[in-house]
Formats: sequence, structure tokens, C-alpha cells
Amino acid sequence: YLDDSNESNRSRSIEDAQKFIDKLLSYVNCIDFDKIKAYSSEEAATKFGMKLLEKNELFAVLVFENQNGNQLTPFVSYKIRMSSDRVDNTEFTRDSRWRPGPRMRPYIDLKYLSMGFGYLQDLIEHYIIAEHTRLNATQLPGIYLQQFPYPCHINDNADPTLIYFFLLIYCVATIAQSFLISVFFSRANLAAASGGIIFFVLYLPYPFMVRWMTILPPYVKALMCCRRTCLRRGGRPTFWRSTSSRAPAHQWTDITPSPLYGDKFNLLYVISCCLITTPVSICCSPGIWKPSCLVWCIAGSHSKLVRKQLI
Repeated sequence: YLDDSNESNRSRSIEDAQKFIDKLLSYVNCIDFDKIKAYSSEEAATKFGMKLLEKNELFAVLVFENQNGNQLTPFVSYKIRMSSDRVDNTEFTRDSRWRPGPRMRPYIDLKYLSMGFGYLQDLIEHYIIAEHTRLNATQLPGIYLQQFPYPCHINDNADPTLIYFFLLIYCVATIAQSFLISVFFSRANLAAASGGIIFFVLYLPYPFMVRWMTILPPYVKALMCCRRTCLRRGGRPTFWRSTSSRAPAHQWTDITPSPLYGDKFNLLYVISCCLITTPVSICCSPGIWKPSCLVWCIAGSHSKLVRKQLI
């Protein structure tokens, strides 16, 4: 490699190494090591934080309250503001859809730890103590965190008769709605193609409406469940799943409590809405009452599919 005959190889190797170093330096220059920016007011910090939040580049906004100059007061009050996706909602003391069992899912139940809120709070408090005591922050004792053990609980399978009854009325209500949709079409092929799309589109508003489930009063939700197909179709499985996850699960004697915290809308409302809307959909579908049936048969040697109507 060091011979004079390998001069071209040495030059090529040096050029490749130089290109690699230049590219590495260009990547390093793109890294912003200035992660902390100071602002004179909370409004200015919040305004800049919202811009970073649009790019998903905001970690936290730290606000020190009632401070005088550069010196910390004996009693330090501060706020840590983070994106709502990285911390839990503190409006309620428990989950809106409670289920028995420990909160052990890292990115759902343990956001305050997995997203860095707890570590940032511990770091800030260590340096506040170090500033007041004139000690090195590394000399202060650390914090050992352990999740509180969850007590024993029972995973209860529901009453099978209630399950079958609920599935029966749900299927009948779905069939009745399908007949109601088919009334608006005169051709079977068009009804089959458009009916599935309409049935799917009726679900779309439900994810937006479910956010207000704990705010709306029960009679409003019952009215919406009877008149709005999206809430009726989506609300039934949601209430069934939410109530089934608690202990005890669905029982005939336990269908009045709501699975949502602070809510009064329960499974009895949902079953009542099914029983009310099904006859209405059937009565609005005149094709169901015709004493006729459709028979598909194969005619002739050409294997053509012919539809005959028997009256």
C-alpha cells in the first residue's frame, strides 16, 4: 500500500476519508446544542413553544413564578408545561373508561415517566435544593421510584344470556337499518355497492362525538343514540366493551351503572334505543312487507344467472 505504484489507491483512500469527515461535520453542524432558551415572560415562552410544538420539537416549557431578579426566593413555585399528548389529563382522578388492573402500559398509563416529566421535575428540584444549600447537585441523595402494587382483582366473564340478547338485538337493528338504506335505491347492484359505503360513512362522526360523552346529559345522548346512526352503532360496542372490562362484568342486575366516570348513560339506555329504533326502521322499509322472494338459478347451457321473482 505504501509503494510508489499504489499512489493512486492512497489518493483515492484519502479523498474518501476527507469526504466522510466533511459529511460527518455537516451532520454535526445541524445538531442544535442550544436546547434551553430564556424568556422574560410566560406568554413569550408559550408563543415560541407553540411554534416548536407544530414541528414536534418541544420538550417542555418551564415557568418560575414570583421570582425577583436572578436570585431564587426561599419558596420556589414553578410550572412544567408539556404537550397534552405527553402527559395525562389531570381533570379527573381516574380514567374515563376504568378497568381493573394496574396502570402499567408505558405510553398510555405511565406518560409522566416515559415522556420525561418526572425526570425533569426531579432534575429541577435537585438544582433548586443545591442553589439554596450551596451544595453540589451530585452530592444530593437520589430518588428511587417504585409503582404501588395493585390489589388482587377478578376478571369476571359476563352473563351469557345477556350477551346473546344484546348480540341478537344488535344484529336485528343492523339488518333493519340495511333494509332502510336499500329503500332509497331501485336497483340491487347499486344498492349493494352504495349501501356498504353509506353504512361505513355513518360511523365516521362517532370518534368526534365520543369526546363529549362525559359532558352531555343522559337524555341528550339517548336522543342522539335513537336518531343518529353513527352514535347508535358505535355506542353499543363501546359501552359493551367498557363495561365488560370492569369487575363484575355485565349482569342482568347490573346494567344501570355507567362504565364512564361521572356519567349516567348506561347499557339499559343502549338496549332501549335498539328496541325503539328497530321497529321504526322496519316500518319505514316497505319492501320487507312484500310477500315475495328472489330466487337465483342457472338457466340453459350458457350458465347465465337469471333472477326470477316468485309472487
